[in-house]
Amino acid sequence: MAAASSIGLHAANFRADRCRLDRDGRAAGELRCGRPDSSAVGRFRRGYRANVAPSIELALTDESGALIESSVRPGEPIALIASVPSCAEEEACGGRERYLRYDAASASLSTERESLRLAWYATAGTLAFERNGLAGDEGDTALGNTWTSSEPGEVTLIVVARDDRGGAPGRRER
Repeated sequence: MAAASSIGLHAANFRADRCRLDRDGRAAGELRCGRPDSSAVGRFRRGYRANVAPSIELALTDESGALIESSVRPGEPIALIASVPSCAEEEACGGRERYLRYDAASASLSTERESLRLAWYATAGTLAFERNGLAGDEGDTALGNTWTSSEPGEVTLIVVARDDRGGAPGRRER
């Protein structure tokens, strides 16, 4: 018998199972490639919603919490608050959506809430964090950071949001 190798087979994007094949592509021994329960496939297809990328709103506030709409003084710390909309349970929106996930270990469907990761960039000054985020089980819709200006002049602030299903818009403020 020729030497065997393993290849992963995928069933409806749910689960990867291993089957042993010989060099000629024939099953080596008994072929056991599991597939998800067909009722789970049907429930997934009926309940799945396409991902909508996060929609970011960015607010700049001073130490008292008042919104800043114009210029700031060098050395003054500015609170940055990036928020996404709150999504209803069954709604696709630009916030932290709920989605169906197939768990291969338990062969079952579960509803998950998207995690959110932010990357912060500034053309001048300093940021307290380069990245932060929210886990799927955290209920918040906003994340904060602190930016401190270093010198007079125009500054561009960029926030890029990524959810765990691949949505990735950005927001830029001057």
